[in-house]
Formats: sequence, structure tokens, C-alpha cells
Amino acid sequence: MDSLSESSTSSYHGKRPRSLSDDSQVSSSMDDDFNKSLTPEKSEGNAQNPPSIFEQKEIIGDLVNNQPDLEEGQTDFYILSYGWYEKLCSYLSEEGPFPGEVDQEDIMNLEDGSLKTNLQEEIDFTIISKKLWESLTEWYGLKGNEFPRETVDLGSEYSPHLVVEVYPPSFSLTLLSLQSDPYETHKPLKITLSSKSTLDDLFEGVKYTLSISGDNFRLWRVDTELPLQRTIDPSSFIKISSKEVVESLDKKKTLVESGMDSSCTLVVECMHNETWPVDRALRLQFLIRQRDQRASSSMETRENKVLGTCGLNNLGNTCYMNSALQCLTHVRELRDFFVSDEWKDQVNESNPLGMSGQIAGAFASLMKSLYNPDHTSFAPRQFKAIIGRFNHSFLGYGQQDSQEFLAFLLDGLHEDLNRIYQKPYTSKPDLYELDEEKIRDTAKECWRLHKLRNDSIIVDLFQGMYRSTLVCPECKTVSITFDPFMDLTLPLPVQQFWSHPVVFIPNDITRRPITVDVVLENRSATIGDLVKFVASKVGCDDYRKIFVTETYRGRFYRFLTSLTKSLLMEISEEDEIYLYELDKPIDETDIVVPVYHTISHPSNSSSSYLDNRDFGYPFILQLKNEDVGDASIIEKKLKFKYSQFTTLDTLKDAECLESLQSNTSKDLTSSEDPIHNETKTPLFYTKVFHDRYERIPTGWNMHSSNLSLLTERDVSTLEATVEPSTNVDYYNGDEDENQVITETAPGSYPDPPELKEIDHTNSNLLVQGDLLVCEWLETSQNFVFNESPSASEMGHSLWSDKERIMSETKEEGNRPHTITLDDCLNEFEKTEQLGEEDPWYCPTCKDFRRASKEMRIWKSPEILIFHLKRFSSERRFRDKIDELVEFPIENFDLSSRTESQKFDPVGNGEKCLYELCAVDNHYGGLGGGHYTSFARNPDDNQFYCYDDSRVSPVKPEETITSAAYLLFYRRKTA
Repeated sequence: MDSLSESSTSSYHGKRPRSLSDDSQVSSSMDDDFNKSLTPEKSEGNAQNPPSIFEQKEIIGDLVNNQPDLEEGQTDFYILSYGWYEKLCSYLSEEGPFPGEVDQEDIMNLEDGSLKTNLQEEIDFTIISKKLWESLTEWYGLKGNEFPRETVDLGSEYSPHLVVEVYPPSFSLTLLSLQSDPYETHKPLKITLSSKSTLDDLFEGVKYTLSISGDNFRLWRVDTELPLQRTIDPSSFIKISSKEVVESLDKKKTLVESGMDSSCTLVVECMHNETWPVDRALRLQFLIRQRDQRASSSMETRENKVLGTCGLNNLGNTCYMNSALQCLTHVRELRDFFVSDEWKDQVNESNPLGMSGQIAGAFASLMKSLYNPDHTSFAPRQFKAIIGRFNHSFLGYGQQDSQEFLAFLLDGLHEDLNRIYQKPYTSKPDLYELDEEKIRDTAKECWRLHKLRNDSIIVDLFQGMYRSTLVCPECKTVSITFDPFMDLTLPLPVQQFWSHPVVFIPNDITRRPITVDVVLENRSATIGDLVKFVASKVGCDDYRKIFVTETYRGRFYRFLTSLTKSLLMEISEEDEIYLYELDKPIDETDIVVPVYHTISHPSNSSSSYLDNRDFGYPFILQLKNEDVGDASIIEKKLKFKYSQFTTLDTLKDAECLESLQSNTSKDLTSSEDPIHNETKTPLFYTKVFHDRYERIPTGWNMHSSNLSLLTERDVSTLEATVEPSTNVDYYNGDEDENQVITETAPGSYPDPPELKEIDHTNSNLLVQGDLLVCEWLETSQNFVFNESPSASEMGHSLWSDKERIMSETKEEGNRPHTITLDDCLNEFEKTEQLGEEDPWYCPTCKDFRRASKEMRIWKSPEILIFHLKRFSSERRFRDKIDELVEFPIENFDLSSRTESQKFDPVGNGEKCLYELCAVDNHYGGLGGGHYTSFARNPDDNQFYCYDDSRVSPVKPEETITSAAYLLFYRRKTA
């Protein structure tokens, strides 16, 4: 099964696996006894008493950060189960239990102990260094097999491409024997080599494994669904339909160059009495067929076979290639061009942009194999090896995009067959007015200049030209350009929503928190769109006052303050998003301080911060410089904010605070009436934590040793905090450049940037980089934030008392029931405004503008390929649209959409009609999918379904499915 390739990395939000080195830079002042207390008292499995978590983080951090550069031939890497890796990361971040033994069983075949096939990096496994592997297995023990791997260079002499070879080619060896037992059940022997090993290495490995003396043997590569045993007799072997001798003339070729870089089954045939047993068996079979007059029947079947109904074997995640090839090889004009060897007269081996004719030669050989009447299926190994040699994306056996492969192949064929040997310099003309005659003349000139540099069978058949019109929103300047295309990417007119509930904390303490069900009608919406949407719903007069955060377990996890970042990228379904309204937009004179609240026990003063119980959710305190030198002002602001979450109005009144503090000072368990207790103690103790690496800290690396009472802290002992310009930008009123604070994962520090000097002469109690922890006495917390107050004097908790704002969405029923290809073309032709990241430079305004853009087909090609944009992409995030698009099979009229015909002064009235000739399909989602194709046979005009090696006829209407990804249309001629 294939899926579209996607970057395996993902935005780390803490609940997901993190890098093993993320927590390695923990402060050295952390209490080592505390870390050791987190290590199990007894080791599990066969672990050898692993070091403390703190020591493990340091060791792992050093190993990860000091890995050597990749060099060819290194054997210093191991495959590690990603499932166990997640458990380890969770354990080291103190969020999960002891991970147990290094468990590899989820990635290995339990029958033979080999690595499972089709595993994906950073989903099923991860690659670690040998030293890290040895440390982990020494600490935790091992359950399952080791999978050491080597570094190989899969590139060329001038373009190296070093990779850790996860799946080195493994060859199953079956010996062809005259005395083979048909009931034998012994499994074949195996050998594993590197892709950069030579054929000579392969032959020597076979000799050694099977104890063969001499060189009188040959290798057969076979493709069969039935597993072979350790031996096979000649009569059984010749019944295997898909087999070929491994070419051994040049044994210095690497396995990659020979197309032998994928695991396969080899049959080893030794010469007997100076004769090959297979040749003898084939001659005997022929004589038997002659005697039984089966040869004539075979010839009749051969003559009646429809050419072009040959399947392509899946070599391992190659259905993306097979489906595109079936579509392309069923284009009648292209088939005739290559099968007739006409292509040989047009090969341009001197083109520096080409591949010396190798792509064209490999495609011609493939075309002839697919139209060979003797083939029912064919393994395109040699073709894939040559493609991979010139494009490393298709070198291995990973999952790829069929459209991307098709684009590379067509471009490679064009450059190999380009009839232009000396490309002249040309300059594309631009047009700045809407004059029909000048538009027509400019288009003709652009096409003429294009053909001066690009002239091939591919251009003749597949290339068209579109017109792009830009209009400046300020001065209304018009710019018209013409560009060639090989395929047209059509957006699907499907409304995509981004939705997520968020919690808004108003600055006004008389207002309750509000849960807003955000629904944005744009999947590419940004953090800025979210902030503006929430501001409009809750009545916030300035969206710049809204501070976006992600919380986790009652603490801030990240500060999402870059307004241009994608919501799809930054916020996942399970994330808790809290938006805080501040007094005013943040500027450089403010000190922004996160505030956490915990319940501590007076009897346990030595308790660490992590032993306390968090309650409610954190909030943000925005302070002016003149406020941070007085502890009473800071405490007053804290209590004022706390009053938003309780019905106890006393917190708002400074004069009544002393009475409240004395009323809540005595432990409720030792007095039935604490209200009249006269002992005065604070409601909570305000402690401060400083982080020199974060402008606004998350505090995930806090410990009791890092906390001090606010009234006792000494600013002069603090280390400098990072320079603001390195990780903080403030709102400046220009929403195109808004950024506030860079997100930093808990416990993960960047390299120390340039430090900002701290003024040690001032009397401030707080500086930027501080975080406050309010440790409430249990009696105080119970009195102020009681869930079920037993007395009227007690406050009722409002932490969970929220309003809710529901957002209206379009009814599903308002959307069209079906989408047609015409709808997609209408969407393609819509006028759109350029994005902020892609402005146009207006020659009149002399500035970059977000111009309006309009696209139109100017010249339609003979073979028109539509690429339905089913996959939306937000950098590392991809999503698929599975809507059915109905498309015509016959007489698809593009006359009204092809502008060259509308601008034709002759007006000959000829219609631009097309018929469907092929469809490239993608089934499934991004995590795992499969490609197939439908293609119209050029000879019998019948549609066939090509599912790798399986081929079957289908009705034309059966080609219209929700899996259609690429549509191939052929222009009809009179």
C-alpha cells in the first residue's frame, strides 16, 4: 500500500513524542535526590539498574548532540521501535511510567526475526546511533532483535546522497536441483547486502551461502506469489511466468545500477553436464507441446491477445509509479512514437538539462515490454533504477506522489528528446494593457519564444499555455503574462472549515470566562485569524490585547503569538487553548509574568513544588515598571485577578483583606469556627521563578530549589535573560509583521543567545523572565474557591463557570450534492488576492502589492492533464479531500474556456472537444493509500483497470470515482 509522502516530522506539543535530547539541558542546580527518587527502586526485565532520569538526560543529550557526520560505509546506526521510543520520551519527561525493556517486537516479523516491510520513519521506527543503542539496551534490556544499519551513498559521483539504509536488499536463495523433493518444507536461505554492493559481491555471497564451487552457475530473479522452498526442480521452475536471468557481464555494477536494490527471490541454477537444466527442460516442454499440437493453440491465443493489457509488478511501494506509467503508455501518439523507434532519431544526448537519452531509452524499453504479447505482467526494475539515478526522491522504495513522479518523467523525456541543440537567449514580454489585439500578439510571441528553446514530442502533445492577469489594488495597473503548463492543477470547490473550542479570559474581572466555539471557513487560517475572530465574538476592542496560549496539566505549555502561523500546523485536536485579554497591547515597557496556583500544606514546608496540587488554570499578569518594586502592589493585583474566579467580593476590597486573611488562617480540621480566628497569616505565599532562556517562561523545569519568596528575592543574583530581539517581537500595529513571543518547548533550550544586561542596582522585585507561583494554604483555598460552600461567608469557585458562544456554520445541505469538472474549472478561473507572503511588485507604485490574480487557459494541448488538488498542504501538514468529482468521458467541450479561440479573428467555429483516455486514482488517506489507474486501450477503445499486475476490463462509467486524482484527456480530431 502507498500513501502520499509527507514530512515525518510534526509539531511537538508535549503530549506527543519529543526528541530524546529535548530535556538534556536541565539546570545543573536541580536536586539530584529528587531525580533519583523518580527512578524505579528495582530494575525491570533484564535492565542493569539504569542511571537516574537526570543522568540519562545528560548522557542522551551528549550522544544526540555530538553525532558524527554521515560517511559512506558507517555501521553506527540502529533501528529503534517508535512505540517504545514514545514510552521512553514520556518517562524521561516525567509524564509516564517506566518503559520496560527495549521492545522491538512491534517492528519485527516474529516468524523469522526480520524487520517488517513498509515501515515509516518517525511513525513506526526511528534511527539512533550505535552508542545510544548500546546505552539504552544496557540500561533497560532488550526484547526482540537488533537491527544495525549501514550508511550508503545512493547518489552519483557529482551528486552524493548519503542515507541510512533501512531496508538493505535481502535475497532469498532457492537452489534448482534435479533431485528436488516436491514436498520439501525447508525455507530458503537468505543473504543481505548493501545497495552499493556489486553484482560480484552478490555472486560471491551466493557461492559462500550455498557452498558452490566454481563459477558455473547463473541467477534467476523471479516474481511469484507462491513462496518457494529451499530447492525446486526444473519442470516446476519453468512454470513460473515472471522470471529473468540476472545479467552478469559487468559484475562491477552496483546493485542499484543493476536494478537489484530491492529484496527479491533468486533461483540458483548450476550447470550439469555442460548444459543448463532449465534450457533442457524448456526444450523438452517444447517437444511435448509440439506433439500435443499445443503450439498452434498457443499461437492462436497469442494473436488474439489485446496488446497493452500488461500489468506492472509492484516492486515495493511503487504503485504511484505504475499508475502514472499506465496512463502515459496508453496515449496513442506516444506509444507509436516509442514502439516504432522514431524516438532514436530525436535523442539529444548533449542537452545539459537532459539525462543523455537514458530516460527516453528506459521509457522506450518499458513501452515495448508493455506491448509485448508474451507478457501478462512486467517488473519495471531497470526503469525505476534509472529514474532513481536522476531523482533521488524516487531512488528508494518509500511512498511518493504520482503527480510529482509524472511531472519529473515528462520533463525528463522532454529534455532527452529536445530538438533544440543550442538554446538561444530569450526575454519573455510583458503586457500592461487590456487590448485584445496586443494580447493576441503577445501570446503568439511568448509561444514562439518558448518553442525556440523547447521543441519535442512532449511539447507537441502535452504542453499548453495559460494567461495570468494581475491588477494592482492601488493604482489599477494591469500586468498580463503567458506561461506554459504540462498539467493544470484544479482546486476543488469544497468549503473547508477549521474548528476548535477555545477559552477566553476577559481582562474585566466582573466578566466570566467564555468558551468560544471557533469556526473559520478557511483551512489555511492563521493565529491572527483566530485572534480577530475571538475578539469580534467577545467584544474585545483591540485584538492586539489578546494573548494566545496552550495549557497542559494546569500550566502554560506554549505561547502561540506569531500571528502568521497556520492553525492547522500549530493546534491539534486535543490541545487546550486559552486566550487572555490584557490591559493593553504588549510593548517593551511591560513585564509579562505567568502565574500558577497550587495548594500547599503548612506542615510540609520542605515539599517540592511538583508535590503541590495545582488548581484552576494559570493566568497572565501584565505589570508596569513602576509596579514591580512593591510586593504589596503585586499582591494586590494578584488578589484582584483571583476575584474573577470566586464569588467572594472581599478580594476586590483592600480594606477587607486583613479580615479575610485572619478568618482563613487556622486549619479547618483543628477548629470548627475559623471565621473568628484572630491569627493573621497570608492567603497564599508568593514565590518567584526566573528563567534566563525564556522571555516568558513556561516553568516546566521548575523545582523547589529554583523558587524563592518574592519578598526575599535578590535581583542582583539573577543571570541575564535573553536579548528581547532574539526571541520576542512586540505588536507594532502592522498586522503583516506581528509577532510576539517565540514558542519554546518545556525543558528544551536553544543555544544561549546574546544576553541582555540586568540592572542590578534597581530595587525591582520582578524582571522579565520571571514566573510567579502562588502557594495557597489549603484552608485559604477551600474558603475562597469552594465547590460547595457550607457557609455564606465562604466563596464559591468560578473556575469552571464559563459562558459559551456558539459559532454558526453553513449547513451541509447548502453545499452542492455533486461537484463537476466544470465546477473545478470555475474555481480555477476565480479572481483571487495574492497572499501576504507572496506579493507582486507593481511597476507603477514601485512597491509590493497584494494584487488580484486571474488565470485563464490560452492554448490547450493535444493531451490535457488535469490535476485535481485533493491534497491541501500547510508546510508539514497535509489533508485529503475525498469528494466525488463528476467528469465527462466523451465530447468534453473546452471551446468557451480556451481564450485563443475566443480571440481568433478568423472565427472558424471549430470546437475544442476532448475525450477521456486515462485516470490516475488514489484510494485511502495520507497515512496509507494505494494508486490504480483506468486507461483506454488505443486499439480496441476499451477501458481497463490497472491495479499493479492485475488488469481487468471496465465500463467507461466505472472510471468516475471519488478516487480520481489525475485526468488525461485527448483532443478529438475530425
